Amino acid sequence: MLDPEVRAANVSTAVNGPITMYDLYEPHKNATIFDLQNLGWVAEAQEVALGELMSTTEGMFCYVYE
Repeated sequence: MLDPEVRAANVSTAVNGPITMYDLYEPHKNATIFDLQNLGWVAEAQEVALGELMSTTEGMFCYVYE
């Protein structure tokens, strides 16, 4: 088991898996926090880096359970 501080410091492992569904389509590569995601109708077709979408307490989709 990895130490949480070590995991948090290594942002390159924050995302795991292909950038396309089932890795069937181009480009065939693993996703990174720097890859742009087209949000389509959810956010007026904005493109946002995946890393900016990962936090639940910051950014455009932030939320907190009360």
